[in-house]
Amino acid sequence: RNEFVQKLNKLLFHYTSDKHLSVEYNPNYAKELESDRDDKEEQAEKEKRENYGFENTRILAGNVGYIKLKYFADTSNSKNAAYKALESVRDTKSLILDLGGNSGGSGSMIQLLCSSFIQGGEPLLQIIYKHGDTVTLKTYPDTDRFLYSNPIFIFCDRNTFSAAEAFTLIMKNRERAIIIGDTTAGAGNIAGPHFLTHDFIITIPVGKIVDPLTQKGWEGTGIAPDILTGKP
Repeated sequence: RNEFVQKLNKLLFHYTSDKHLSVEYNPNYAKELESDRDDKEEQAEKEKRENYGFENTRILAGNVGYIKLKYFADTSNSKNAAYKALESVRDTKSLILDLGGNSGGSGSMIQLLCSSFIQGGEPLLQIIYKHGDTVTLKTYPDTDRFLYSNPIFIFCDRNTFSAAEAFTLIMKNRERAIIIGDTTAGAGNIAGPHFLTHDFIITIPVGKIVDPLTQKGWEGTGIAPDILTGKP
């Protein structure tokens, strides 16, 4: 079954070059999609157990902050965990954000993180849907929360995906972070899951994403680092 899915996705990518177009064997989720039921409580419990993707937060030698983020959880539940991680590194001389292998996720986490590193009201991303609508994500208005102004370094690799790439692109284009590692995955379209069969789901792209600063995205190309290190 896994071999079938791998071969099918390889063919889909061969003909479309879109990493968001994919088939997955997931009977439980297929049943939820078929019945129009999305078990948000189960997902919320899973994310809570994983500290909403904030896998490791610590202070390194020389007062350098380090945050390892596995995915971008929706901030409806993860806001407190995110602010706790950011608060723990607020007095560091510089900050490393480790997005190696980050599988992406929610645009709301992009907004939250960027709002701690970039001035309020800054346009971050434009989501251009195929049906014609365009949505612009911006940093939150300036509040009493601190704005981290010291140097930031973002580590990426070939498996840094989707929303994690969007965040990296934003920070790079605004010269707010130095990107280290390898070119990212190149998954720059917005997509959603659909019922395919009782055992399988399919994720289908529904629009593209660009940085309003450049009107360019990263679909198919990925984001090249400022400092290339290759495989770790």
